[in-house]
Amino acid sequence: MSYLMIVILTQEILDWPSPPGEIYHMRYVNAGVCIVGKGVDLKHLDGVPPDRAFIIEELITPLEGGKFVKWIHNADPKSAVPAGHPEYAKAQFLSALQYLQYEKTHRNAYVSDSQGCSLFLTDGQIMTSPSLVEGSLTVLFGDGNVPDAFQSFAGKHACNDWCDWIGLSPFRLLQNVEKQRNRLMERVTQAFDMPPTTSSRGDKGPKRDKDNGNQITNNQSQSEVDRKDREGESLDTRNSPEDRSKDDVTHAGSGRGGTASGTDIVDSG
Repeated sequence: MSYLMIVILTQEILDWPSPPGEIYHMRYVNAGVCIVGKGVDLKHLDGVPPDRAFIIEELITPLEGGKFVKWIHNADPKSAVPAGHPEYAKAQFLSALQYLQYEKTHRNAYVSDSQGCSLFLTDGQIMTSPSLVEGSLTVLFGDGNVPDAFQSFAGKHACNDWCDWIGLSPFRLLQNVEKQRNRLMERVTQAFDMPPTTSSRGDKGPKRDKDNGNQITNNQSQSEVDRKDREGESLDTRNSPEDRSKDDVTHAGSGRGGTASGTDIVDSG
């Protein structure tokens, strides 16, 4: 996957800039599983039970002056060799490939524990997100897949020129974007969790109903306001000039006797 991306950038995208350094065509040594069946005599291994399995690897023949090197440790994504070391350039290259794998797997996996000799890699460790562990499994790909190491990858990885050339955004920039998004979500959550009596208008005094001039305090419910409005309308109706005249005088043309507001009034005429 990593080298396929490099092939695309160098051969298929014509206007892509030149790589920042030598592209190391590294590979893992050939390996296989050897299963020892019953009836096979094992020399120098007395007492070894049958059906044993062994991992066998391609023999690495170091070039003249070549030594076994650990470029990146599985517990830390930073280079295991210091700047200025003859193998430091390879460590930077492998570090960028780690980041590429991390992104291409949707931040679920990458290969670490990069070690070997010359252009050969051996005994790598697959690191995976703890969220992938399900059921009775406690860990994937052995004890070398340390959950804390995977979770700290984003904070410890140091982007370099290879990361920039591949098109990977610096983790620091991505982390700032995520922090800003988290702060925004916290503000939105706090806004929706505010108590009902809290006014977004600030402490500007009681709210005034524009229809009848009633003052509505923060602790006064709308139902109480409606009830007072209805009572006020009823009171105004009973005390209108028209109703008061009905209580004091007899309607003209009502006959010898009239009834007004439930009270009998005798016509003086």
